[in-house]
Amino acid sequence: MKEHEIELERERARHARRLGGYDKTCVLCGESDPRCLELHHLARKGYGEELVSVCRNCHRKVTDAKSNRPVPTYTSTLEQIGYWLLGVGEFLLELARTALRFGQTLIEAAKVCPAPYGYRVEAAK
Repeated sequence: MKEHEIELERERARHARRLGGYDKTCVLCGESDPRCLELHHLARKGYGEELVSVCRNCHRKVTDAKSNRPVPTYTSTLEQIGYWLLGVGEFLLELARTALRFGQTLIEAAKVCPAPYGYRVEAAK
């Protein structure tokens, strides 16, 4: 292997360690460049260990929603569960927005794509 190829593989391995595996993508938009990906806690740190890969742009969108909440006091189990549910709910809202955008894009593409993707089968008469 050439030195350049070795360095590329080292960088790839470094990203894999940071992201928890190879070939990760943003679960919200599909970005696959590991330099753009980060791990996102579904709930605030300390409320759960659930992590998902998101790009920096999507991470900002999801995290900004959390910044409008009061800082948790970690005083009760119910509070912890409540903040965990808020984090998961905000993430699911962003995922739903992405699904709606992708769905609309596919509907528009179906109007111009050739068969079989854009072909509408007429009902038999």
